[in-house]
Amino acid sequence: MPPHHGRSQCTAPPRVASHTLSPASSHTSVRCSSPAPPSLATATPPLPSDPTPKRPAVLRRASIQSISHHAQPRRPRGTKAPTQQPNSTVHAHSLRPYKRRKRASATGSYLPRSGATPSKKPSRTALLLSCLLRARIPRVQAMGKGGLLAEARAKRRSGAAWRVCAVLAALPLLTAAAAEAPGRYRAVFNFGDSLVDAGNLVTEGIPDYLATARLPYGQTYFGYPTGRCSDGRLVVDFIAQEFGLPLPPPSKAKNASFAQGANFAITGATALDTEFFEKRGLGKTVWNSGSLFTQIQWLRDLKPSLCNSAQDCKDFFAKCLFIVGEFGGNDYNAPLFAGKDLNEAYKLMPHVIQGISDGVEQLIAEGAKDLIVPGIMPSGCFPVYLTMYTDPKEGHGSRTGCLKRFNTFSWVHNAMLKRALEKLRAKHPGVRIMYGDYFTPVIQFILHPEKFGFYKQLPRACCGAPGMGPYNFNITAKCGEPGAMTCADPKTHWSWDGIHLTEAAYGHIARGWLHGPFGDQPIVQSS
Repeated sequence: MPPHHGRSQCTAPPRVASHTLSPASSHTSVRCSSPAPPSLATATPPLPSDPTPKRPAVLRRASIQSISHHAQPRRPRGTKAPTQQPNSTVHAHSLRPYKRRKRASATGSYLPRSGATPSKKPSRTALLLSCLLRARIPRVQAMGKGGLLAEARAKRRSGAAWRVCAVLAALPLLTAAAAEAPGRYRAVFNFGDSLVDAGNLVTEGIPDYLATARLPYGQTYFGYPTGRCSDGRLVVDFIAQEFGLPLPPPSKAKNASFAQGANFAITGATALDTEFFEKRGLGKTVWNSGSLFTQIQWLRDLKPSLCNSAQDCKDFFAKCLFIVGEFGGNDYNAPLFAGKDLNEAYKLMPHVIQGISDGVEQLIAEGAKDLIVPGIMPSGCFPVYLTMYTDPKEGHGSRTGCLKRFNTFSWVHNAMLKRALEKLRAKHPGVRIMYGDYFTPVIQFILHPEKFGFYKQLPRACCGAPGMGPYNFNITAKCGEPGAMTCADPKTHWSWDGIHLTEAAYGHIARGWLHGPFGDQPIVQSS
């Protein structure tokens, strides 16, 4: 994560003891259309003694009635009709409407009388053309009648009809998108840090310092802590469920099946290897060795349980979705939590972007064809940063209350990442590389919270304790530690613990990645 959410669980500066910063200091139906009803009238059998060509029953009845009207005078209203004599030239049974007879088919639907041919169901194209004609007719009919009132009424009727036509036109696209999702991918493989860690830190037992492995973490969906740094599911979990797949298990889990996906993410992960930071004197602030390249190696180690040969693995991975990140937040936290300024973090940015790009290429070499690479969140909007950095009032956004210099930093990282992905697309035209946007939704959560069911307030953690400012974040009483309290309903907050997001927020982001608009292209396409 960027110098934002501190969610890295990396080591904090000497004056900060955060469980998410350092292990040492942390407590831390198809509906079955019955063919009978719409088509029976067009298949009426001929009258027994009628040599005339077969005509629809409705037309035949009209002809018979016209004959009978000529044969006898019109009777006064309210009088009873005379009884037709059997020797009349008109058959008695033909004077009443033909009664449709139905018989049940083997599938339970009803079929027309033997010999009848059901009419075909109108195609969607025919319905749309009919709709367009009906939308135009009111306007045409109004012309020549004169009067502004008639014209206004015609416009209203036409406008409503056009809206119906628009829905009909969009229906095939929506149906195709919905039908595409289930079964599109055989598995989902995820890489990243604490934003998407499903519990790789707790597969060998729960460390004493890891507060994210205690309640109330996991309370909303699972009812118990799973190692996820949230009250429930993460973005990757929602995406897997969208495609009808189980939640990807932590890759370190024992006796787990990885045939439909695995989650290699681990809290505190970086894009760059630990050696990179050690050479720059930042090794103490990077306590987790699970970098992107390490996680990719974990995937390679898992391949024998997934496929039988190199080509078999490539074929399998070509039908899977790979989520690569986010990465970068913990890389940038290394200098920041060591007490250095933001300029030192800027110096790391080209290395971080290159590391992410190299990791994507390694996965493509393994056979990946569909990858989504997320950017970082607006770090200046998270309670952990708003509490640690007391910038003057002019350093905060007038509408969001976020730290402008940290949000600018996150924006620059995302812009550089997008350019790197454009280069990868040009280099690998047969691979679909998508950008996942974390930045925009968080800003929208703050500016337009009512659209997502959140409270209108400054950035505030659902789980935490009062500290400096109104952010409900206290470095000595973080979520899961003594003194911390949880809000009544996490669905009303986008920030869970001041560092990570709530399940509700992750759900909105996941839907934005799947169907738009949070990304440069939706994962689920309509074509």
